[in-house]
Amino acid sequence: MKLLMALLVPIALAPAAHAVDCIGTPDAVKMGEFGAQESYAILRMDGKDYRLGLPTEDAVKVRVSLAQTALAAGKQVRLRFWGLSTCDEASTQRAIPNSIQLLR
Repeated sequence: MKLLMALLVPIALAPAAHAVDCIGTPDAVKMGEFGAQESYAILRMDGKDYRLGLPTEDAVKVRVSLAQTALAAGKQVRLRFWGLSTCDEASTQRAIPNSIQLLR
């Protein structure tokens, strides 16, 4: 029993991982808007710019494809950022989302 408690207590006391979901309908999908030297793909949503990554990365191609599909269809997307607390923080820190989902 003591061994079981020794194993479970650290798990119970560990801080929970947190993420923020930024959900909205894209206004634009663009390339390099922040400055002439930046080649990031960027999603504009709800008045905020979110980086999707560098165009040379395989994952950014899927992120841009889903964002463009949502833009063309007038659908929402969900960007998930692990380790951040707000969508404002994700936008201002120019974080890359850990995942993107096309919503109905």
